[in-house]
Amino acid sequence: MLRFIFRTSWKHMVRIPYASGMVVFGFFVLFLTLFVGFSMIHLLEVQKWVLTDRFTYPLFISNLYTFESPRVKSFVESLPRAGIHGSLHYVTKEQALDQEIQKNPNILSVLGGKNPLPDTIMIPLYGIDITVLWKSIQEYRDIFDSVQSFDTMRTRLKKFENAMDDINHIVSVLGIFAGLTALLMVVLVIAMIRYHIKVFHHEIILGRLVGADPVYFWGPHVLSITIYMILGFLSALLIFVFLRAFL
Repeated sequence: MLRFIFRTSWKHMVRIPYASGMVVFGFFVLFLTLFVGFSMIHLLEVQKWVLTDRFTYPLFISNLYTFESPRVKSFVESLPRAGIHGSLHYVTKEQALDQEIQKNPNILSVLGGKNPLPDTIMIPLYGIDITVLWKSIQEYRDIFDSVQSFDTMRTRLKKFENAMDDINHIVSVLGIFAGLTALLMVVLVIAMIRYHIKVFHHEIILGRLVGADPVYFWGPHVLSITIYMILGFLSALLIFVFLRAFL
């Protein structure tokens, strides 16, 4: 039975080479569009995570305090009220100096062996209540060397939120576009099935007249559509992998 279905499917595709080629090309374009769309969505989501992780507010600890000072620990414990839970990043003065040396190896000669940089707490700003955060900062103002103004913090956060909104909008548009592409693929499948039925209707009629199992006269059409999709998928995947590797 399978041999008959495969042989009949091949004969069908050979009898309509132009339509078969166009359908394979159509599936190729649609699959390639989906691959590119999902790749862009993934890239944007990764960029969102990276940007969110790096968008921080630095608080420079006074030289009179360290990360282990009770006053600093008390400040950290107050941060959950602003929606910050365990995502702080601590930069010691030694780490800060190492980062500066990597940027400018000659800085040590200028500093004369001293390290004037403070310990720093990097606080993520995205998705938190900056009003509550600002109240906590003012309550513990004595432990910090210098603090940016609330307006500066709010302006930075607003710009970042606008950038995130733009990325989310692009992701939504790409998602809608991918959905429409998938819908077009379904339409193409239905259209090709109807075309097969129209071109090979006499085979279906003869099959029904002789009482053949429906698998024998429907199977070749379904298999032909499946082959079109597989060829389109594989060719699109090959081109997509090539573009990712060399562009």
